Amino acid sequence: MDSTGWTVPVSKQSRVLAPSQAVPRYVGNLGLRWTGRRQGHTSKLGWKAQPIDDFSGAPVELNEPSPASPLWSTSGDFMKVQLMLQRGGLMADGSALLTQESMLELTSDKLQGSLANPAFNTHAKDVAVSAGLHPSFGVGAPGQGVSGTAGATVVDPSTSRLAGTAGSYSGVGCDMTEYWNDPLQELSVFVGAQLFPFYALPELRQELSAIVYASMLPPAAVKFYQGPEPAQQGGMMMNLMNAMMMMSMFAPASRM
Repeated sequence: MDSTGWTVPVSKQSRVLAPSQAVPRYVGNLGLRWTGRRQGHTSKLGWKAQPIDDFSGAPVELNEPSPASPLWSTSGDFMKVQLMLQRGGLMADGSALLTQESMLELTSDKLQGSLANPAFNTHAKDVAVSAGLHPSFGVGAPGQGVSGTAGATVVDPSTSRLAGTAGSYSGVGCDMTEYWNDPLQELSVFVGAQLFPFYALPELRQELSAIVYASMLPPAAVKFYQGPEPAQQGGMMMNLMNAMMMMSMFAPASRM
């Protein structure tokens, strides 16, 4: 992973993708920014994307990163991590990086309960128009748990708000970076969108998964698949898929 670190060399600064933010935003007492009027996750969304004016690029290798500095990486580098997990902790050359016990700790449900329980998860009280409503929070989803990857895992696909088969695990990072692994389907997906905050497009993964999983249909079943309405084809999703292809080809650095 030679393109991952807390700083970005001067020679690679041109690969850093400038992030955007969802506005209007709110600056709370702790300096936190939200898409709605309040910090309590009760505001309606209704926002537009706007470039972050004060973004000056990633910290360069000559500077010490701050304690709050995010990890900078590329889609190619992060996919190496995902594929290592997908192989059960093995590197591409077959050498073991993680034990089976570590893999179980990282990828299985640690909650032994439900994220939909408001006595445990304060986000379970979020409403459908909430600025804090992101599928990883498991709001109203008894089929989700928490994995050791600091993300969510699908326990019961029929009641999970995250798309994937049972045992799928995922994680989100700064500015809408998100990944998920579906071991049953041997599927690894990474999204490197750069929009703050990460929950500004809460259903982005679900929209992408509709395309990803539909692409796995056997040819004889494709004609029976009910895809997007003609008026919805192309547009944002087509642009997003094209952007993802470009990101995979040129691997710009993004904040994790």
